[in-house]
Amino acid sequence: MIKLVEIQNAVDDKLNTNFPAYPIYVGEIPQEITRPAFFMHILPVSTRVENKYYRNRKINVEIRYFSRNETHLENLNMADLLNELFDSFLMAGNRKLMVEETRTIIEENVLCFTFDIEFSDSIDEEKAYDYQDYEYMEELLIKED
Repeated sequence: MIKLVEIQNAVDDKLNTNFPAYPIYVGEIPQEITRPAFFMHILPVSTRVENKYYRNRKINVEIRYFSRNETHLENLNMADLLNELFDSFLMAGNRKLMVEETRTIIEENVLCFTFDIEFSDSIDEEKAYDYQDYEYMEELLIKED
């Protein structure tokens, strides 16, 4: 089972590798930020149980970019870079998660880049179905008439 923290770490690693000088804020945007900077938010959108072995999960990833000079041109350039960076898949833990669609908007000179990842995860049967260990039957005697 893939953990949300693994997805967050994978996004963080990609941003840190490609933009090592930019601070990355997670959780809440502080009042004062050092520009240019990123804000990252991972949100579990839905979980649907398919059968007793698998569940489908949908996770939303939001990356906000605070440009140095708050210009539209900086935001457009970063939109292109983020699209290239998160093109097609994200490696999280030992899983390759598909990024099928990205969305970009600019609000108040802040670029908001988002995408959803959907994947199947296995269900731990022992935890989910409260299995208990029982002693095995030793010998079964069947009486024939």
